[in-house]
Amino acid sequence: MAYREPGVYTNIINTRPLTGSSPNLIPLIIGEGPKFQDKTTVPIVRAAAGDNDTLPSTKVTAITRVYTITNGVETTIIITGNYALSGNNIIAWQAAGPNKPASGVTYYVDYEARPEATQYLPVYITSFEALKTMYYGQLMRSTTGGADNTLNPAYLGAYLALEAGCQGVYVIQVEPADKVNYAVVIDTDIVTALAKAATLDDAYYVVPMTSSATAVGLVITHCTTMSTTIERKERICFISKNFSTPAAASGLFTSGELDSVVSAVSSLVNKRVRVPFITTATKVLSNGTEYSLGAEYVCAALAGLSAVIPVSKALTRQSLFGFNTFKNVFSLTRLDKNRVAAAGIIVFEQPGGVGSNINIRHGVTTNMTNAADKEHSVVVSVDYTAKYVRSLLEGYIGKFNIDAFLLSKISGSLTGAKGLLVSTGVLRDFKYGAILQDELNPDSLLINISVLPLYPCNYIDVSLLIE
Repeated sequence: MAYREPGVYTNIINTRPLTGSSPNLIPLIIGEGPKFQDKTTVPIVRAAAGDNDTLPSTKVTAITRVYTITNGVETTIIITGNYALSGNNIIAWQAAGPNKPASGVTYYVDYEARPEATQYLPVYITSFEALKTMYYGQLMRSTTGGADNTLNPAYLGAYLALEAGCQGVYVIQVEPADKVNYAVVIDTDIVTALAKAATLDDAYYVVPMTSSATAVGLVITHCTTMSTTIERKERICFISKNFSTPAAASGLFTSGELDSVVSAVSSLVNKRVRVPFITTATKVLSNGTEYSLGAEYVCAALAGLSAVIPVSKALTRQSLFGFNTFKNVFSLTRLDKNRVAAAGIIVFEQPGGVGSNINIRHGVTTNMTNAADKEHSVVVSVDYTAKYVRSLLEGYIGKFNIDAFLLSKISGSLTGAKGLLVSTGVLRDFKYGAILQDELNPDSLLINISVLPLYPCNYIDVSLLIE
């Protein structure tokens, strides 16, 4: 049992519903998924005429078993001299083959197939069961007829987000342009996935399940673009920078290695980007084996955690569960941690040792230039406010003329918004000035709103006076 020092420990539980509230801030996992899928116990009714039956999947690669079930007892039909896979989805029976089911009889087929086109569309997942139905398991098959022994980034990323506590997550399996080998080239194929992501209104915490610098850069650009005044879909991202483990046998980072860490994020300076300091994370997966995972998997867990805590609640001192350890967490001195965090990187600690809770030391963004932009929770609460106010006022567009009645209604709506945002702890204060008609564009209203976010208490400076 991990030791904890005496003290008061508080667990923050979100009582703000994710689905149905306005606005929703939903994690979005984008990653490679299974190249092959096993379909089992698929019922087929033997055709009235001819020797061919159509399988429901359109990209079947192999038929593994055909059988009948009578009074709960299975009888396998041997393939030799009976049937064959024809084309992409036809089971062709031999005209004179033995054991061919009679017309109208229901038999069952197990087969292997490539994913259907619908699997590459954005899917909203709210349970582990639905996740498994859609993307199979934490391990996936990458070769025909092989075992499920390769990490499944799309599934595992969404699993970690749900495990962290979020009530729902979007998943987009990256679609390979190469439909012959189904080999994902993440640097180019992710472009199509991001185009699909652009259609989602309530996706917010974006996680690319890769450490490819090119793909990660495209995600950063996506989040920045989606957050512009024109796009009006504020987003942030958790990304992997693929940091290397220390070279020394001691396991400690050298000053030069930390220089490389800091250099990796020095050009970002973006409040929409969060970078965790992870070299390798370890976790026991569904087959009972401990796996080494890249930082992108920790990013998925961070997105899920962010979605479940209140928007104004800092990530600082929050805990991640389910991982055994982050291997770099014991490799930094306090000064090292300060240096990494000052660069805009999220540092972790595991005071209870391997297997215990992993704590976030400081929830920062990569823009450390001012308090408003460096704090994750401040950025999120302001984004939430922007989405809320926009949704609140959207109902007036095109339905009213600009007159005293409309100005009064908008003023009342903004007063109500202030009361809700302040009372629910999203903001500390919300003020708006006069609602004016634009003289140059008379079909436009001008409203200045001043918001005061709730800042986390990160520091308490105490002076001891000796008398």
